[in-house]
Amino acid sequence: MLAAVVVLLVVAVAGALWAVSSGDPDSRADGTGIFTAEGTAGATPGVPAATGSPGAEATPSAAASSAAPSPSPSVNAAAFGPVTYEAEASGNTLLGQAEVVALAGASGGRVVRHLGDGAGAKKDGALRFNAITVPEAGTYTLTFYYAQVAGPRADRVTISVAGGGTVTATVAGDGACCASRSVSVRLRAGANAVTFTNTGGPAPAIDRVVVRRS
Repeated sequence: MLAAVVVLLVVAVAGALWAVSSGDPDSRADGTGIFTAEGTAGATPGVPAATGSPGAEATPSAAASSAAPSPSPSVNAAAFGPVTYEAEASGNTLLGQAEVVALAGASGGRVVRHLGDGAGAKKDGALRFNAITVPEAGTYTLTFYYAQVAGPRADRVTISVAGGGTVTATVAGDGACCASRSVSVRLRAGANAVTFTNTGGPAPAIDRVVVRRS
């Protein structure tokens, strides 16, 4: 009987020693019973460890989660104005008695005078801007700068657009350069010929015109 007990004790001790020496994960001396990989608990050998809190959902990065900026409004391809045209420019046409003269205060130092109803061989004077150019057909604001010069005082000027309409604008002012007046005109896309005159009396001297979208 005693011999049987001794045999059982020897077998038990031998079994315990075998388990410790074999490295069985469930019988480690430190009692953890779990292998670790790169210091992360619960990792399976050969499988990269997960990061972050257990069970937490992945959060998009700030760059990915931030809303894309709203596109800026596209620039209108026909953006336009204001554009200035000098009365004395060489590309313009002087008709009848119209002439270029120097005048203090004018933007280019000169104006075109003797416009409107005239007498003698040259008769009515007119100034034609041959190439007032706009990107598309439509209504534009035309501002003209003028002065009252020596001679009969002008109270109006007629502005006509070739192939378009005519508008008559009243003017005032004195001899100082320059007063201004704005009118609305219909222009076609491209170059437009615009004429200043007055068939019913004198017109003021013209310094320049400025065209902008209405």
